[in-house]
Amino acid sequence: MEFKHKSVLLKESIEALQIKPDGIYVDGTLGGGGHSYEICRHLSDKGRLIGIDQDAAAIEAAKERLGEIKLLLFAAITAIW
Repeated sequence: MEFKHKSVLLKESIEALQIKPDGIYVDGTLGGGGHSYEICRHLSDKGRLIGIDQDAAAIEAAKERLGEIKLLLFAAITAIW
């Protein structure tokens, strides 16, 4: 099954974050990686982004989209309750 995702409020989110180049950021709804990609574009070599999603297909889609960016750590979260 192909994973499809469209980032919403991307520009507004990035502006509101006021990203610091050396900051550490967490995207708790990684999805297709649209917001993560934009965050990483603002980071220096010291900046970090951690991408988390419960959907393994979303993580794979984000890895494909963000493959050239080496700042990301991906995590698959499963329900623990």
